[in-house]
Amino acid sequence: RSTLFPYTTLFRSVNDESEKVDKVKEAINQLPSAQKMAVILRRYEELSHDEIGKAMDISVPAVKSLIFRGMDSLKKKLAGK
Repeated sequence: RSTLFPYTTLFRSVNDESEKVDKVKEAINQLPSAQKMAVILRRYEELSHDEIGKAMDISVPAVKSLIFRGMDSLKKKLAGK
């Protein structure tokens, strides 16, 4: 039984991470479309603010605002607020 302990702990850890990823994906999908796109392009595609602005045909300050508001919404959703 003691030899299984590391594996069960690892399984729980992986399962917990999977649940976290699912919650983040769900929260991102609930964002308004422009915020969702800006956050995904910045955080997951790692584009610069300038590249995002060109891709979305908006100014860099607008990109920064969308990302800020999107991340703020995600923090609140994930914190249960």
